[in-house]
Amino acid sequence: MTERVLKLPFPRRRHATDWLGAFFIVAGISALLLMLSLGGKEFAWNSGWTYGLTAVTVLMLALTVWQERRAVEPIMPPRLFTNHTFVITSLAGFAVGVAMFGAIIFLPQYLQIVKGESPTASGLLTLPLMVGLLATSIASGRMITHTGRYKIYPVVGLLVAVLGLTLMSRMSVDTSLWLAGVFMFITGAGIGMVMQVLVLATQNAVPHADLGVATSGATFFRSLGGAMGVAVFGALLTHRLRDTIPAQLKAAGVTADQMPAGTATQGSPEQIAALPEPIHLAVTTGFAEALQTTFLAAVPFALLGFVIRLFLRETPLRQTRGHTSAEDLAAAFETSVDPDAHLTDHENRPGPGEPSRKVGQPGD
Repeated sequence: MTERVLKLPFPRRRHATDWLGAFFIVAGISALLLMLSLGGKEFAWNSGWTYGLTAVTVLMLALTVWQERRAVEPIMPPRLFTNHTFVITSLAGFAVGVAMFGAIIFLPQYLQIVKGESPTASGLLTLPLMVGLLATSIASGRMITHTGRYKIYPVVGLLVAVLGLTLMSRMSVDTSLWLAGVFMFITGAGIGMVMQVLVLATQNAVPHADLGVATSGATFFRSLGGAMGVAVFGALLTHRLRDTIPAQLKAAGVTADQMPAGTATQGSPEQIAALPEPIHLAVTTGFAEALQTTFLAAVPFALLGFVIRLFLRETPLRQTRGHTSAEDLAAAFETSVDPDAHLTDHENRPGPGEPSRKVGQPGD
């Protein structure tokens, strides 16, 4: 429908692609994620690999700053980092990405390993999370449209998400599926009030010329936080499993020769489900305890996002009055510095001798 109906002007211009900046960004972030993902598993934290990948990360990110300052059309323009709203939303998005994506991705492991559900069933059982997310995302969006105020929603949403993550950290072998669904719904409800507003605030605070790069920049930092959260919490989960499962096996009186090698920490959900009792109960209880630590570790990051969001300055939302055509949109982009450019209806434009009235003043 968009392809057939939406007709916008598409002026073609020559651009200088920042290939070097792209290379430095990808190389730096990749080295960082490799270090976080493989450290403690493929190589020791106190090893040459850790120090080498850390050095590559620092060097590549330093070269990124150098390149972006000299590039004709930088991928990440330095001027964005002088924008208070962009900096705050990017930092908050990073913290939220760590907490939300880094923790939620382990829900299927809880449902499959601890509760013994199939992959399909575990996917369906996470629907309460999506229902909560959609409900508050739509509701908060409508309220923002009605009131023009948006700062309160991510602030409240992060507190709700903290509550949801804290409740999820209490899930054990004995937690019923309906109660786990309630905890997921609360967490999703908190996320729904945060994610869309981060992008909205960013888009509202930058000039039209920077709209695309600011949006992608905010999304990048949120995705980076999620990727780092998965790596960090995955390492934490692996570390905790080395303690919780042996402790549970010992408490159950299971000896080492009774336990299939590697099944407890590396086996598939099917292999773990096939373990005889009391080995199966000990392994699933150990997994539940390790996952509790993982969910609880996400809480401080959500709280950090809450604190960062408190520093966000709320600015009036942009508005467009009257009927807007494709030509009007193009003119708006060209004349975004004109305080009356958003007034496309002649009846709403100030007459001769009348003062200009900007968006956000009484009467708008």
